[in-house]
Amino acid sequence: MRNWAKSLVCTACIAWCVCIVTRDSTAELSSGVAWVSRSEAYQCCVQQTYLDAQKRLRELAKGEKEGTWCVVLDADETIISNVDFEIELETKNISHSGNAWDEWCNKARATALPGAKEFLALAQQLGGKVIIITNRNGAVKQATMKNLDALGLAYDACLFSEGPYAKDKKKIQRRSDLEKGTVATLPAGKTLPPLNILMRVGDQAHDLYDDSKLGFKDVRERFGKDLVILPNPMYGNFSKATLVK
Repeated sequence: MRNWAKSLVCTACIAWCVCIVTRDSTAELSSGVAWVSRSEAYQCCVQQTYLDAQKRLRELAKGEKEGTWCVVLDADETIISNVDFEIELETKNISHSGNAWDEWCNKARATALPGAKEFLALAQQLGGKVIIITNRNGAVKQATMKNLDALGLAYDACLFSEGPYAKDKKKIQRRSDLEKGTVATLPAGKTLPPLNILMRVGDQAHDLYDDSKLGFKDVRERFGKDLVILPNPMYGNFSKATLVK
């Protein structure tokens, strides 16, 4: 085959491959994933939420003794974003699974959400401790902390869904143990005193309160005070929930 013919074939093959990549990268996304990944409005909402939370925390921390209080935050879709994982699932038409999730977590590629880094730094600056309570399991603990550290996110402890907390999906036991000073999964040599939780931040209701006993109407007055919710239209219990009136 002449050189010019070989070049033509190679060019055609490259163009064909580019077309395949282009089709995959522009695959139609669900509205929730599309909004989070493409809309500046989502970024604005998150930034505004954290700026408002900073103002409230300054007020709540007044008169509090240093080292006696904390803020409790969820990790995923609260201080870090996994939208790239959701895009990957949808563009490749892959169903969500525990194995796929663990594989993503171990890549340590989640990104920081707008305003989160500044909020965490402020909490420590005001004399509080930053406690992350996540339902990620112990198998991805090291990768998760590596991810958080690489993003420069300040925290004093990260409590995973492991050991005695493996079934604590509502995070009730971990919050209770935090307040009593009896957290069971701290690293060797690390201790925490009983801590007053001044603020709770998350993207799901159970990050903020026991949603098996309380509903929005029971806690609505606490928003704008000690409860902070971030938008997450990508996943959650809302797809199976009944209409709230």
